[in-house]
Amino acid sequence: MKHRKIIAILHGIPEGEMLDIAEALVSSGITLLEVSMNGAQPLQKIQMMVNHFGQRAIIGAGMVIQKDQPYEVANLGGRFIFSPYTDTNVIKQTLDLGMYSFPGCFSPTECFAAISKGTHTIGLFPASVLGATGVEAIRGILPEDIQLYAVGGVTSSNMAIYRKAGCVGFGMKSYLYQPGYTPEIVAEKAMKVVKTYDALESMRA
Repeated sequence: MKHRKIIAILHGIPEGEMLDIAEALVSSGITLLEVSMNGAQPLQKIQMMVNHFGQRAIIGAGMVIQKDQPYEVANLGGRFIFSPYTDTNVIKQTLDLGMYSFPGCFSPTECFAAISKGTHTIGLFPASVLGATGVEAIRGILPEDIQLYAVGGVTSSNMAIYRKAGCVGFGMKSYLYQPGYTPEIVAEKAMKVVKTYDALESMRA
């Protein structure tokens, strides 16, 4: 199954609504789901999501800042780790466990520190502060095989800007979900994102 390079950051969602919101995302074509570790009972939520979706979605953890957390996530079937900053210990442990590592980087120094530990995927955060000019400048000095994800302030309206600047993927939180959003609203937002992503991909082909 092909998964689009769109990570839905699930944070602030009431536990009773989590599966319905996640199902709306997956059914719309967003199948990379990140459960924030700084929310309530994150490990239980990750286990619930892994059990529910099976091969339909890839479940990972975000806001990972402790070196033992990748092990906990891997034991539950999680497959990627997203960190809010560049922690080389977390990166190494994540990769050693066979998971994808998405360290949050803001500067060339952080990017190269992350790359030195073996990651090939980097979340540029906050992308809204870097802007397209900053993203393009960083992209220009990194190895070609490094995949950049724009994270922070990304919407369906500005995805093309970040793609042109050199990002191949996107991490989204508040655009896809805010308190009070119903699964129907989330699905509508997700479908806009997927439509834009697919259009950008077809332009590359």
